[in-house]
Amino acid sequence: MVSTLLDGAFAYALLARMHGLFGFLGLALLLHPVVGLGRPGRPTRGARWAAGLAAALISGPVLLGWSLYPTYRQAVKPGLLRDALPVALAFETKEHLGAMCLALALGGAAVLFAAGAGPVGRRAARALFAAAFACGLGAGALGLGVAAVAHPGWARISAGPTTRR
Repeated sequence: MVSTLLDGAFAYALLARMHGLFGFLGLALLLHPVVGLGRPGRPTRGARWAAGLAAALISGPVLLGWSLYPTYRQAVKPGLLRDALPVALAFETKEHLGAMCLALALGGAAVLFAAGAGPVGRRAARALFAAAFACGLGAGALGLGVAAVAHPGWARISAGPTTRR
């Protein structure tokens, strides 16, 4: 029964919603190092933990998105490219922003752990986390817009009702 429920469009819809939810939770995690590293003095152990967790956990939605991409490419993208090019381009932009978010978060954590004890390292790590947050925010906003239109049943819906003779 479970394998039947997790087949096809239902599984895609469930995983796509989890992808979005985990992405927004990841944004909340990314904001913690931005705030914590803005305080004067050496970063606390809590700030280092928050930075490391934020960088590690933001990879979850990215990996989930990568697992969804083959279904999107086969079942959704052709119709979007044909009938809703701006939505297709918004999706591609969202994907690039998500990848940049992950790279910047991992870079921020690496800088913090390598050179974050000094003020320059702390400022650099904070700037990387702030840029990751901005990219993630953009990806999330575009993702909400795309998700409102693009899903495996979209091609049938956009074509309108079918008439039988």
